This record gives sequence, C-alpha cells and structure tokens, in this order.
Amino acid sequence: MLDPSDGECQGIVNSDFSGFISLRAMSLEFVRIQARPVSVGRLKHLRGVAQIFTSLEELELHNMPQLEEWSLVKENVGGQAIQLPSLRKFSIERCPKLMRLPLSLSLEDLVLRDCKESLHIQFIEKLRSLPPELDNLSKLTALEVRDCVELLSLPEGLEKLSLKFITIAFCGNLNSFPDVGSSLINLSILSCPSLTTLPNWLRYQTSLQELFISDCPMVEISKVEFHNLISLRSLTMWGFPELTSLPEGIHHVSTLRKLRIVYCKNFRTLPGWMQHLTSLQTLDLEGCHPDLFLQCKKASGEDWQHIAHIPRLVLERFRTPIAFQVSNNLL
Repeated sequence: MLDPSDGECQGIVNSDFSGFISLRAMSLEFVRIQARPVSVGRLKHLRGVAQIFTSLEELELHNMPQLEEWSLVKENVGGQAIQLPSLRKFSIERCPKLMRLPLSLSLEDLVLRDCKESLHIQFIEKLRSLPPELDNLSKLTALEVRDCVELLSLPEGLEKLSLKFITIAFCGNLNSFPDVGSSLINLSILSCPSLTTLPNWLRYQTSLQELFISDCPMVEISKVEFHNLISLRSLTMWGFPELTSLPEGIHHVSTLRKLRIVYCKNFRTLPGWMQHLTSLQTLDLEGCHPDLFLQCKKASGEDWQHIAHIPRLVLERFRTPIAFQVSNNLL
C-alpha cells in the first residue's frame, strides 16, 4: 500500500516506480496537485504508468484542492486503452476543482465526494451505475456521461442538486432517467438505443433552453410534450426514422430560435403553424425524405409559405455523416 500522506511526496520525487509491479492499492492524500494531469505535488513526471501499475486494483485521490484534471489512460496506435488495466475501484474525495476523471475500462466501483461544479465520466465500459454519493456533490451543476456502455441508469437523488447541464451519450444499455429537478438549461441525449421514452420530468423543465436528442430509436419523439418548454431556444431531433412531421407541442414554443431535423428519413412535411413561430431564426433540415425538399422549394413548394419568414434556411437532401457537435457549456 503506497500512502504518501501529509504531503510526504518529497522523498519520492526522483524515485524509480518500476519496482512496484505487484502494487494493488495506492492512496494519495494531502498531495498538492498542479493543473497538469502529470503533476502530483512535487512529483512532476508520472511516466510509464501503463507498464508500472498493471496490477493496481484500487486507487484513492483525497484532499487535492488544486487538482483539475487527471488522465491516466490514453490510447495507443491501435486505439485501445492500455493503462491501469486492472483498476476496479476508484475513490475521489475533497477534490473541489476536479472536472475530468481518470479512465479505465476495467473500473467497476466509483466513489465521489466533494468535487467540482462540472463532472465528466467517460469510457468506463464496465460501470453499471454511478455512485449514489453523487447527490452529495452540492455544487454540481454540470454532468456529462459518455461511452459507459454498461450503465443502466443514473442514480436517484439528483433532484437535490441544481443541475443545469446534462449530457448523456453513447450509453447503450441506459434505459431510464431519475428525476433531476427543474433547473436544467441544457439537455443532450445521444445514442442511447435502450431508452424507450424520454423522462416525464422533461415536461416540467421551464428553464430549458437547449434540447438535443439523437439516435434513440425506441423513443417515440412525436409523443414528447414540448408545449411546457416555455424557454426553449434550440431544438435538435436527429436520427428518428419514424418521425414524419413536427410534434404538435412545438407549436406552443414561441421562444424557439433554432430548429434542426437531421436524418429523419420519413420526415416529409411541415405543418402550417410553422409560420406562427415568429422567433425562429434558423431551420435546418438535412437527410430527410425527398418529398420534404420539393415541398420546401422556394416560391413553388407547398410548404414554402410556412417557412418563408425564417432568415436562415439549411435544406440538404443528402448529408455526409460527421461527428456529433453538441452546443453546451460543459467544457
């Protein structure tokens, strides 16, 4: 057990860590961390982690008030994560500035206490649930969870927080959302194919300004209740093959300024009430049914009169796939 407590890291500044090939648990307490992820107090170059700590199963980072980012895993030429291959349990406590977590594909147990306002969790493939202590992070306002393919749900109790930004992306087994309160400004849900419905609490998000929903094929997006989203300014619906026209509730979202419908291959017509969305500044229709673009043809299309008032129109029948770009304030 390596435990350089009370800042006693000075004696190992130039130590050779290559001898700890069987190290199974390491605790770093009261260590002064600089902003760089390679800096642990006076230990400025933590190199060769992949080759050194291959048997490490538990790691604790406690009392590091300046730690902002700690990245122990990076990809090799083949694109596979190679560092800390045995790490199962990771505990982080009293690291108030921490924004990004170390990544380990083998991680099964994550403990968080007293961290920063913004929290990013990514590429933890075996993680099935987030720690219940998440609701104790009273300052947390932004949560991003990506590429946690075994994650089933978010923890209960998030409504105790004042979350303003949530991004959940590429979590293939996620099937439910608990209540997250009513303070959201930005919500992005991308590529969660096991999700069958959007959470009921979405209808109560009267402060929500941006909503991005993509590639959740089991969600009936046409049945989503949009009419209570009285502050919504930007809406993106991406990858819903069953969507044929706009959900009726959007008719009541008078604040909407940007609307994107992308890769909804059966989306073919625009409702007449579109002309009443007088705040709309941008309409982006891409990769939808060919009939839609005929009907939106300037002057001659049947739907042209519904959208002629919109200053910026993007109408593209075919679209080259690109990486998702979510506009939010998480980073």
